Amino acid sequence: MRAVQEETNQELWFDTKNKVVHIYDKIGSLESTSYYSNELKLRRLSKQSSTYEYATVLYPYGKDGLDIKQINNNRPYLENYSYTQKRIEKVWRNEDIDVAERLKGAAQDYLDSIAQPQVSYKVSLCELNPNTHLGDTITLVDSIKRIKQKLRVVKIIRYPFAAEKDEVELANRQENFARTFVKEKRVKDKELKYIR
Repeated sequence: MRAVQEETNQELWFDTKNKVVHIYDKIGSLESTSYYSNELKLRRLSKQSSTYEYATVLYPYGKDGLDIKQINNNRPYLENYSYTQKRIEKVWRNEDIDVAERLKGAAQDYLDSIAQPQVSYKVSLCELNPNTHLGDTITLVDSIKRIKQKLRVVKIIRYPFAAEKDEVELANRQENFARTFVKEKRVKDKELKYIR
């Protein structure tokens, strides 16, 4: 599944209740006109950021050491300086890709997603629009913290009998389910080790 997601740049939604995997080009509405603002619905905002997977230069390698030199003007790397001019290098491997053009396309999509630090916001609202879905693009405006940024909905917590407690998590990068699952499993395994 992870290979399909990375190679084709599609997003997966796991309906665990019905045991179905939905595959989308992009989950949610990318042309959303929703605004969360401290002058309208926004009650509380907390920010988390990470530079763990942050790079501006990417060296991609596929199956059997395949690189992109022959189709990329003899350069084995791709660049994206849209956030900063710093040269931060990273090597990316995907053993499932055996065609240079597909490797370059998947690597460019991956680089575009990591060319700026990952930022997420936990948002508490006075009222959560019932039409808000995972993947929707929301414009977050906070005049006090001087934030105006387009972000995607990556998590929604709804309380059916206490709508004022509803929370939304917004991020500039869509979470990778496989990576999140593996990360959480490692933490749980470590916790189990201490319990025993």
